Amino acid sequence: MMKSICFDMAEKFMKNYQYKEAFKEYRKLIEEYSLDDISIAEAYNMLGVITIIDKNIEVIDDTGLFYFKQALNYDPNNIGALLNVVLTFGNSFENHLDFLLTEQCINKILSLNVELSDLEKKNLDEKRILINQLKENSI
Repeated sequence: MMKSICFDMAEKFMKNYQYKEAFKEYRKLIEEYSLDDISIAEAYNMLGVITIIDKNIEVIDDTGLFYFKQALNYDPNNIGALLNVVLTFGNSFENHLDFLLTEQCINKILSLNVELSDLEKKNLDEKRILINQLKENSI
């Protein structure tokens, strides 16, 4: 019951652009409640999202990648975390450049046969091209 209230509170904070408070609620969920793996993965994914949105929150990793990886450790099929790894790849110098993980996430997304928006499909294609370009330049 309490974990449901915490998820609701975190979502309410997100909707109200109160990212610091939402971040605290998601961490509280992970640290204080016995959650199933899917719920833990969702909480970690949201920590990563908040990390990207609000640069004023002190976090382990400014790119969100640490949190997205944690989410995928608990639920390798978490589509939100998979997409977030791909979408944050190479967006700026600050963002992650983990080629291997990003390729794995793209392949996993495609293997799950989830319905993607045209924008998501376009982003996957663009990131795949970017990976190939960066690989060629690093050889």
